[in-house]
Amino acid sequence: DLVAENARLRSLIPPVAEGLDSLLYYPDSLYGYIPATVVSNTVTKPNNLIMVNRGYKDGVEKEMGVISSSGLVGIVIGVSEHYSVIMSMLHQNIRISGRIKKNDQLINVVWDQTDYRLGTISDIPSHIQLQAGDSIVTSGNSLIFPKDLLIGVVESHDKESGGLLSKALLRFSTDFNSLRHVYLIKSFMAVEQKSLLSQIHE
Repeated sequence: DLVAENARLRSLIPPVAEGLDSLLYYPDSLYGYIPATVVSNTVTKPNNLIMVNRGYKDGVEKEMGVISSSGLVGIVIGVSEHYSVIMSMLHQNIRISGRIKKNDQLINVVWDQTDYRLGTISDIPSHIQLQAGDSIVTSGNSLIFPKDLLIGVVESHDKESGGLLSKALLRFSTDFNSLRHVYLIKSFMAVEQKSLLSQIHE
């Protein structure tokens, strides 16, 4: 179908533009993308979930990252034969490791829990320079998301004079209220990476 064809084509070409419309899918062998259609979705609850029409029969597993054509969506937390449930970015228990694109400084992004369009960057050290319009992307410091996937754009930075830490408001690049199609990210190296980490932690 059209969604599957879009995923195939995006896997063949590199990013060609900057900003919100940048392609988010990279032509390397580390990741594959499973297209899916949203079956149900909420945006007004404290913990919002999304159901899509792909399951373990299609290769979906728990802890897969999920994106849309414009940015991050969430993480898979439940899988049946034909369906999967995603913990949306609009969930109290999700925290994404990100970085400021212009200077590579690491930050964490959570939902602000009041508006489906907005996230919060909290505990920002005073030395980090952040301005409205700055792009926030994934850090790559997890086994779930590749680096440089767009999370959103800074709306405002509440930097109190003399304070050691501050917070900023971020507008998500994904419009969760109109979300119809997503891509589930399959990392081909995840099993090896998890195995190595488990050896170290034993």
